[in-house]
Amino acid sequence: MYFDYFPTLEYKFQNGNTLELVDIFRKVSFTQTTLTNDSIFDTYYLTNGTNPEITSFNLYSSSEYSWMLFASNRILNPHTDWPREYTSFLTELNSKYNGTAYYICRIPDLLPGDVMIKITKASCSATTANEVYTNCVFSYETTIVTYKIIKEWNQKFRYLVGVGGGSGSFSVNDTFAVLRKDSNGDYNPVNFRIPDPTATYTTKVTGPDGFTNITIDGKEFTIFRIAKIDEEKNAVVQFMNNGAVESPYRKVSSVNTTGSLTVYYSNSNTNINSYQSTTPVVENTDDFSGTVLDAYVRGVVPSIVTAKTPLTLQLEENEKKYSVRALKPRFLSGAIGLFEKAINSNQGRVLSIELNV
Repeated sequence: MYFDYFPTLEYKFQNGNTLELVDIFRKVSFTQTTLTNDSIFDTYYLTNGTNPEITSFNLYSSSEYSWMLFASNRILNPHTDWPREYTSFLTELNSKYNGTAYYICRIPDLLPGDVMIKITKASCSATTANEVYTNCVFSYETTIVTYKIIKEWNQKFRYLVGVGGGSGSFSVNDTFAVLRKDSNGDYNPVNFRIPDPTATYTTKVTGPDGFTNITIDGKEFTIFRIAKIDEEKNAVVQFMNNGAVESPYRKVSSVNTTGSLTVYYSNSNTNINSYQSTTPVVENTDDFSGTVLDAYVRGVVPSIVTAKTPLTLQLEENEKKYSVRALKPRFLSGAIGLFEKAINSNQGRVLSIELNV
């Protein structure tokens, strides 16, 4: 019924034939003043799984006015802008976010398509969260079965998303290296460390960027420690504090469940990638120690901070769509008349109409 109001035009083909077509390249919308007039619109709360046609029938005793609901809510694509049925939407999200998030707390230049492989450490006399491995002997699997393909690198929240892989699995505190395909199609381990011409490299070196490098079979490359593991759908994409988005690099006064976000530190003596910097800084992505994100990775995020995930954010956004603006039935015929007049006018292809009480 929606396109019944549209004018037609004659389209002439190259062979000389003509065809009468509906001129769909026209648009009429309500003015913002109209849309915000509570005398003209009601707020209507949809039930789970209710489609536009059923909603139109419930409101106007006809399923033919779903397009009026779209106009009343400025919905351009009903497939994405109309609320999704919860169960099917959740199934879709679980399928979409099907990887695993590995928090590494460092900021290398990872690329989609890189591969993470497990590096085994043995005989260590000391290992710490700072990625210092005293006397460790490192090796990798002869036949690589513990690996993941990097789907995404979230530098802000310092985790990579891995998919696919072999039969082996990664655990917290495991170390891994990154393989990258070269121009010949071969995969080689990557050295992410910032070059330091004064350094003497043996079997292990911690560079000025905080990265740890090792040498195996004559190849020097960087290794990383897995600090936390989440399903991709549950990985953090936003922190909230009292209803506002919180920076993951805001410093907390203490890393515990009652940590306060009111104590800040000076912007000096930054320690790139440090876990235990002497003088932490505010809003500096290179200095990780004592931040909200550091606390989250350690499992002791302050209680006043809420972590949002891809799953929670999209479900919340979908939930908001269940509240729609609905034109009051007594204004329906008047709105249709204005719409038809505007869509057939010669005043332009994009017009606005205004309803008055």
